[in-house]
Amino acid sequence: MRLPRWWAERGLPAREKVGQHLVPGFDQLLSSASNVLTLIIMARLLAPAAYGQFAVAYAIVILVLGLSRDYLGTRVSLSPDPLHTAKSALGLVLVAAVPVSCAYFIALTLYVGADESSMIGVLAVAIPVVCGQDTLRFGAVAAKRAQVALASDAVWMAFILCLWVFDVPPLMALVLWLCGALVGLLLAPCRTVR
Repeated sequence: MRLPRWWAERGLPAREKVGQHLVPGFDQLLSSASNVLTLIIMARLLAPAAYGQFAVAYAIVILVLGLSRDYLGTRVSLSPDPLHTAKSALGLVLVAAVPVSCAYFIALTLYVGADESSMIGVLAVAIPVVCGQDTLRFGAVAAKRAQVALASDAVWMAFILCLWVFDVPPLMALVLWLCGALVGLLLAPCRTVR
Protein backbone atom coordinates (compact mmCIF):
# COMPACT_ATOMS: atom_id res chain seq x y z
CA MET A 1 0.00 0.00 0.00
CA ARG A 2 1.39 3.36 -1.00
CA LEU A 3 0.99 6.49 1.04
CA PRO A 4 -0.82 9.42 -0.59
CA ARG A 5 1.34 11.99 -2.38
CA TRP A 6 0.34 14.74 0.08
CA TRP A 7 1.96 12.67 2.86
CA ALA A 8 5.42 12.97 1.30
CA GLU A 9 4.82 16.55 0.11
CA ARG A 10 4.31 17.63 3.71
CA GLY A 11 7.58 16.00 4.73
CA LEU A 12 5.90 13.30 6.80
CA PRO A 13 7.96 10.15 7.35
CA ALA A 14 7.44 7.02 5.30
CA ARG A 15 5.09 4.36 6.57
CA GLU A 16 8.03 2.20 7.70
CA LYS A 17 9.39 5.03 9.84
CA VAL A 18 5.98 5.63 11.38
CA GLY A 19 5.80 1.93 12.24
CA GLN A 20 9.30 2.04 13.74
CA HIS A 21 8.05 4.62 16.23
CA LEU A 22 4.54 3.34 16.87
CA VAL A 23 5.32 -0.35 17.47
CA PRO A 24 7.91 0.22 20.25
CA GLY A 25 5.61 2.77 21.86
CA PHE A 26 2.69 0.37 21.73
CA ASP A 27 4.91 -2.41 23.10
CA GLN A 28 5.90 -0.25 26.07
CA LEU A 29 2.27 0.68 26.64
CA LEU A 30 1.33 -3.01 26.60
CA SER A 31 4.15 -3.85 29.01
CA SER A 32 3.09 -1.15 31.47
CA ALA A 33 -0.60 -2.03 31.13
CA SER A 34 0.17 -5.66 31.95
CA ASN A 35 1.77 -4.60 35.24
CA VAL A 36 -1.21 -2.45 36.18
CA LEU A 37 -3.70 -5.11 35.16
CA THR A 38 -1.83 -7.72 37.22
CA LEU A 39 -2.13 -5.53 40.30
CA ILE A 40 -5.84 -4.94 39.67
CA ILE A 41 -6.51 -8.65 39.21
CA MET A 42 -4.65 -9.56 42.38
CA ALA A 43 -6.53 -6.82 44.26
CA ARG A 44 -9.79 -8.48 43.20
CA LEU A 45 -8.58 -11.91 44.33
CA LEU A 46 -6.89 -11.13 47.66
CA ALA A 47 -8.10 -9.81 50.99
CA PRO A 48 -6.83 -6.28 51.76
CA ALA A 49 -4.06 -7.39 54.15
CA ALA A 50 -2.88 -10.12 51.79
CA TYR A 51 -3.00 -7.69 48.86
CA GLY A 52 -0.83 -5.23 50.80
CA GLN A 53 1.78 -7.95 51.31
CA PHE A 54 1.53 -8.96 47.66
CA ALA A 55 1.89 -5.33 46.52
CA VAL A 56 5.13 -4.96 48.50
CA ALA A 57 6.46 -8.23 47.07
CA TYR A 58 5.43 -7.27 43.52
CA ALA A 59 6.97 -3.81 43.88
CA ILE A 60 10.29 -5.41 44.77
CA VAL A 61 10.10 -7.60 41.65
CA ILE A 62 9.49 -4.44 39.60
CA LEU A 63 12.44 -2.76 41.38
CA VAL A 64 14.72 -5.68 40.46
CA LEU A 65 13.39 -5.49 36.91
CA GLY A 66 14.17 -1.77 36.82
CA LEU A 67 17.72 -2.36 38.05
CA SER A 68 18.20 -5.08 35.44
CA ARG A 69 16.77 -2.80 32.77
CA ASP A 70 19.05 0.04 33.88
CA TYR A 71 22.18 -2.09 33.85
CA LEU A 72 21.54 -4.33 30.86
CA GLY A 73 18.96 -2.42 28.83
CA THR A 74 21.32 0.47 28.19
CA ARG A 75 24.15 -1.86 27.17
CA VAL A 76 21.85 -3.78 24.85
CA SER A 77 20.34 -0.62 23.35
CA LEU A 78 23.72 0.96 22.63
CA SER A 79 25.37 -2.19 21.29
CA PRO A 80 26.28 -2.44 17.61
CA ASP A 81 24.67 -5.91 17.60
CA PRO A 82 21.80 -5.64 20.10
CA LEU A 83 20.37 -9.10 19.41
CA HIS A 84 23.66 -10.83 20.17
CA THR A 85 24.24 -8.62 23.22
CA ALA A 86 20.72 -9.32 24.51
CA LYS A 87 21.19 -13.07 24.16
CA SER A 88 24.55 -12.84 25.94
CA ALA A 89 23.01 -10.67 28.66
CA LEU A 90 20.31 -13.29 29.14
CA GLY A 91 22.97 -15.64 30.54
CA LEU A 92 24.06 -12.97 33.01
CA VAL A 93 20.44 -12.39 34.03
CA LEU A 94 19.88 -16.08 34.68
CA VAL A 95 23.10 -16.46 36.70
CA ALA A 96 22.66 -13.26 38.72
CA ALA A 97 18.98 -13.88 39.35
CA VAL A 98 19.52 -17.11 41.30
CA PRO A 99 21.06 -15.49 44.40
CA VAL A 100 18.74 -12.48 44.06
CA SER A 101 15.70 -14.78 43.91
CA CYS A 102 16.90 -16.78 46.91
CA ALA A 103 17.53 -13.64 48.97
CA TYR A 104 14.16 -12.26 47.87
CA PHE A 105 12.36 -15.44 48.92
CA ILE A 106 14.05 -15.64 52.33
CA ALA A 107 13.61 -11.95 53.16
CA LEU A 108 9.99 -11.74 52.07
CA THR A 109 9.00 -15.01 53.67
CA LEU A 110 10.34 -13.61 56.94
CA TYR A 111 8.44 -10.38 56.28
CA VAL A 112 5.04 -11.81 55.30
CA GLY A 113 5.23 -15.13 57.12
CA ALA A 114 5.11 -18.73 56.01
CA ASP A 115 1.40 -18.51 55.11
CA GLU A 116 2.14 -16.55 51.95
CA SER A 117 5.44 -18.28 51.11
CA SER A 118 3.99 -20.08 48.08
CA MET A 119 3.07 -16.75 46.42
CA ILE A 120 6.47 -15.36 47.35
CA GLY A 121 8.04 -18.48 45.83
CA VAL A 122 6.23 -17.89 42.53
CA LEU A 123 7.40 -14.27 42.49
CA ALA A 124 10.97 -15.38 43.32
CA VAL A 125 10.92 -17.76 40.35
CA ALA A 126 9.50 -14.94 38.24
CA ILE A 127 12.51 -12.65 38.78
CA PRO A 128 14.83 -14.30 36.22
CA VAL A 129 11.93 -14.84 33.82
CA VAL A 130 10.71 -11.23 33.77
CA CYS A 131 14.25 -9.83 33.68
CA GLY A 132 15.19 -12.19 30.85
CA GLN A 133 12.07 -11.40 28.86
CA ASP A 134 12.70 -7.68 29.31
CA THR A 135 16.34 -7.98 28.21
CA LEU A 136 15.38 -9.81 25.02
CA ARG A 137 12.61 -7.27 24.45
CA PHE A 138 15.17 -4.46 24.64
CA GLY A 139 17.37 -6.30 22.15
CA ALA A 140 14.55 -6.70 19.68
CA VAL A 141 13.54 -3.04 19.90
CA ALA A 142 17.16 -1.85 19.58
CA ALA A 143 17.60 -4.07 16.51
CA LYS A 144 14.54 -2.41 14.94
CA ARG A 145 12.53 -5.61 15.35
CA ALA A 146 10.01 -4.20 17.77
CA GLN A 147 7.33 -6.51 16.42
CA VAL A 148 9.17 -9.35 18.22
CA ALA A 149 8.97 -7.45 21.52
CA LEU A 150 5.33 -6.64 20.85
CA ALA A 151 4.52 -10.31 20.15
CA SER A 152 6.28 -11.38 23.36
CA ASP A 153 4.38 -8.84 25.46
CA ALA A 154 1.11 -9.58 23.66
CA VAL A 155 1.35 -13.27 24.58
CA TRP A 156 2.01 -12.35 28.20
CA MET A 157 -0.92 -9.91 28.16
CA ALA A 158 -3.17 -12.64 26.72
CA PHE A 159 -2.42 -14.77 29.78
CA ILE A 160 -3.18 -11.81 32.05
CA LEU A 161 -6.46 -11.10 30.26
CA CYS A 162 -7.47 -14.73 30.82
CA LEU A 163 -7.04 -14.08 34.53
CA TRP A 164 -9.45 -11.17 34.21
CA VAL A 165 -12.07 -13.38 32.56
CA PHE A 166 -11.73 -16.63 34.50
CA ASP A 167 -12.15 -16.89 38.25
CA VAL A 168 -9.08 -18.68 39.65
CA PRO A 169 -7.56 -18.75 43.13
CA PRO A 170 -4.82 -16.15 43.78
CA LEU A 171 -1.92 -18.62 43.73
CA MET A 172 -3.13 -20.15 40.45
CA ALA A 173 -3.50 -16.65 39.00
CA LEU A 174 0.10 -15.90 39.90
CA VAL A 175 1.29 -19.21 38.41
CA LEU A 176 -0.58 -18.45 35.17
CA TRP A 177 0.94 -14.95 35.15
CA LEU A 178 4.38 -16.56 35.46
CA CYS A 179 3.53 -19.02 32.66
CA GLY A 180 2.62 -16.08 30.42
CA ALA A 181 5.97 -14.44 31.20
CA LEU A 182 7.78 -17.71 30.48
CA VAL A 183 6.02 -18.16 27.13
CA GLY A 184 6.87 -14.54 26.30
CA LEU A 185 10.52 -15.20 27.22
CA LEU A 186 10.66 -18.35 25.11
CA LEU A 187 8.95 -16.65 22.17
CA ALA A 188 11.44 -13.77 22.00
CA PRO A 189 14.63 -15.69 21.06
CA CYS A 190 12.75 -17.82 18.52
CA ARG A 191 11.62 -14.70 16.70
CA THR A 192 14.95 -12.84 16.85
CA VAL A 193 16.87 -15.32 14.67
CA ARG A 194 18.11 -13.46 11.61
